[in-house]
Amino acid sequence: MAEYGQSGVLKLYREMMKHGILPSRVTILVLLTVCSHAGLLEEGEKLFDDMCGVYKLSPTLEHYTCMIDLFSRAGHFDKAVAMIEDIAPSDRLQMLTVVLSACREWANVDLGKWAFESSMELDEKYAFPYVCMGNIYVVAGMQAEADEIEALRIRNGAWKMPRYCWWNNTSKGS
Repeated sequence: MAEYGQSGVLKLYREMMKHGILPSRVTILVLLTVCSHAGLLEEGEKLFDDMCGVYKLSPTLEHYTCMIDLFSRAGHFDKAVAMIEDIAPSDRLQMLTVVLSACREWANVDLGKWAFESSMELDEKYAFPYVCMGNIYVVAGMQAEADEIEALRIRNGAWKMPRYCWWNNTSKGS
């Protein structure tokens, strides 16, 4: 089973390279996801650079989002922010939520505020940033600020959607 784990995926990639099999965008996305979840920052950066330079593949928003996740999980928020700023504003919302999620783990209130405010400029009706920012404040021991974010979410009509069960087409509450 370990053969199919994180190291197995990277091993298969190296085998592909030995046999001259070039990776596709999907292959690179899988590898970047593995690197992100395993904390393999250098490997992920090299894969992304090779994707663009060596393999001449244009990254999709999913690739950028994965790289921002990789940088954020590793605490390299400067790299994550720089990458977000290189993306068209209309495509940034998903990436900002990735940073918001990481800010909770790192208790980074200042960057969380920036990501929250940036996401509000794009879509103040999207509930996820409110939830993330509220959680960041709670983790930082700032309950009053978390309550203000919840009040702002309600005032702006950003409703948390009920979870949807695809197997029987019913909602399960939020």
